[in-house]
Amino acid sequence: NSIDQVGEISTDEFYELSDTDSIDPLTAFIAKLELPRNAILNCFSAIMHDDCPHTYEEAMNSPDREEWIKAMDREMESIRNAKTYTILKIPPEDLKRGVIKNRWVYSKKYDKHGNVKKYKARLVAKGFTQKYGIDFVETFAPVAKFKSIRVIAALAAILHLSVFQDDVPTAFLKGVLKETIWMEQPKGYEVGNANEDKCLMGKTLYGLKQSAREWFEVLLKYLL
Repeated sequence: NSIDQVGEISTDEFYELSDTDSIDPLTAFIAKLELPRNAILNCFSAIMHDDCPHTYEEAMNSPDREEWIKAMDREMESIRNAKTYTILKIPPEDLKRGVIKNRWVYSKKYDKHGNVKKYKARLVAKGFTQKYGIDFVETFAPVAKFKSIRVIAALAAILHLSVFQDDVPTAFLKGVLKETIWMEQPKGYEVGNANEDKCLMGKTLYGLKQSAREWFEVLLKYLL
């Protein structure tokens, strides 16, 4: 009954456009009301922490510098174990074609009490600098629909089956690239002459346009 009552409330009765701090986004969703942009931003700011560095330089100058270094070390260890790239002297013809840039993305995981549980650093390629037909072609990768998940959940309930969910750590480091892609060395982990020595990509990396597709192909071969 309460949901039915909410559905009958008009936008003007629900909130004043100037009063964005008191809006309940869940109630607005149920009532099918459209929130103004500033209200949406307020909702996001309430649940997102904005105390993470945005650049490598900020991370190195932050009070949590040592924690960010440990997080980057863990990421680089995963990249090395996956043999994501090999550092080589780039041929002049490939240098003219272009080198993909990258950046560090920092985040924190919190526990239910709001305390920092884990520091995370992700090396992300700037895929928007890729050129179609040169360093990527196909990017489509299928995803699961909620309808499919609901069908599985319903069958499990009817047949009294157990349902398990699994997670693949650093999944996008496991796709095998078909194209020749050169990338700049990550900040803080340069070796040799960074102007000439670049990363020849052998596996996919977060941010590359074809990463999702190549990971799906690896998963498909494993499942079949």
